[in-house]
Parts: sequence; structure tokens; C-alpha cells
Amino acid sequence: MYYPGKLKSLAYTLSQMTIKPDNAEARMMNLWQVQGKESIDILVDLIKDTFDLIELHRVDIMVTQARQEFEIL
Repeated sequence: MYYPGKLKSLAYTLSQMTIKPDNAEARMMNLWQVQGKESIDILVDLIKDTFDLIELHRVDIMVTQARQEFEIL
């Protein structure tokens, strides 16, 4: 899945995903409605939740290194 470039299409794209972070649409839409630091915090939480979902549903994919590199940023 990828973001199609339009907020209107974001809802459709997310509706097609069977596995996604909790409240993904509301959280993603909120990214553009809050100020800088709060927006960054929301995005960081979404990314961490995505790592968790990968570990839960795709045990064949190791995300340890990606998670560690993300934490450095």
C-alpha cells in the first residue's frame, strides 16, 4: 500500500487495508491539523505501531534493525 497523494484517497486506501494501526485514518488526518511537535509524535506512534504489526503478522520479516535505526533518528 502507498499513500496516493490526496487526502480524499487516503480514506479509500486505508479502507482497503485489512491490517493497519488502530484508528489509522483519524490519526493520519490529524497529522495535518495539529502543530509541529504533536504531529511528529503522532507520526512516530504510527510508525512504531506499524513495526509492531509487522512483527505480529509477518514473523518472517525482521524489523529489529529498522526499529533500532528509526529510534536513532
